[in-house]
Amino acid sequence: HRVDRRQRQMCIRDSQEMTRNAVTAGEAIDEINTAVMNLPPYDDSRAAQFQAITKAKEDWQLVRYQVRGYTGSPNADAERAAITQIDTTIKELESFRQAFATEHPQRVTQVTTALDNYRNAVMAFKAATETIAVARKELTEEGYEIVRISNELTAIQMEPVSYTHLTLPTTTLCR
Repeated sequence: HRVDRRQRQMCIRDSQEMTRNAVTAGEAIDEINTAVMNLPPYDDSRAAQFQAITKAKEDWQLVRYQVRGYTGSPNADAERAAITQIDTTIKELESFRQAFATEHPQRVTQVTTALDNYRNAVMAFKAATETIAVARKELTEEGYEIVRISNELTAIQMEPVSYTHLTLPTTTLCR
């Protein structure tokens, strides 16, 4: 039970780490979005920057959606979808970096670092979840073994006892 409890605490910690990184990335994306929206309409770079930030926001929302699905119901399909979306978003951040690295280098770094840390937290959550599953399986097997042994002991106790092989003493104490 101790391993299971410790792993659940690690899952909670990993979830909190995911949330912190999600907030950091989301805030940085929102700040860049605000800066893009404040560009004058005649600025030649506004359309390209708007497309880049919109793509980054959409990718980030997809990451959050897939990871929430995975953490809500950890299974192989949900895990694969979440990791694939994170990896796809990391690869597609290159256009985001190119569009904003000169004007918003700190925010770009915040987004990329937060996404990398988010991926690491998801992988730690995955490891903790797998450890919990193994511990639960082992506890279930131990429970079945305890029940089997208990049934055997009960059966032994319930067997009729035969006293025919016993002999009574032949000497009497009182004469």
